[in-house]
Amino acid sequence: MRKILITGALGQIGSELTEKMRKIYGTDNVVASNRRIKEGHKELIASGPFEIIDVNDPAALSSAVGKHKINTIVNLAAILSATGEKNPNQCWNININGLYNVLEIAKEKWFINLPKVGNVGAASIYLMLEELFHSNKLKSGDTVMLSVPESGRFSYAYAFLKVV
Repeated sequence: MRKILITGALGQIGSELTEKMRKIYGTDNVVASNRRIKEGHKELIASGPFEIIDVNDPAALSSAVGKHKINTIVNLAAILSATGEKNPNQCWNININGLYNVLEIAKEKWFINLPKVGNVGAASIYLMLEELFHSNKLKSGDTVMLSVPESGRFSYAYAFLKVV
């Protein structure tokens, strides 16, 4: 069973994605998280599991992953460009250091090769899939979620693939 943690769940994209994923995977299987409570999200917070988690607190991230038996993290914790331009240090801290913390947890628990291979732009998806394919960790019926960083822009492409 898929148990999903969404960081930045009260953000622009996270709030929509959390609702959709709860409909697909079941309310109790999608844990929404955000670094603080934001106005206008009482219904989303009350609709299922919710945790206050700052992606720059690795202990809190790890605790939530263990507590909820998380096997998938969708990291949407980010400072958007307009705000980031006004406060670049905060933007770097959340967008880069926060991502690093999520990747460290993923490295301990799941397959990830971004720290080893690096961000190689358009080739990233091919390198990820090739190494995962040859790792012998896949079995028929598995679902793979790819998170592909777009070079230098703080944006990502996501894909769900089914192993046949």
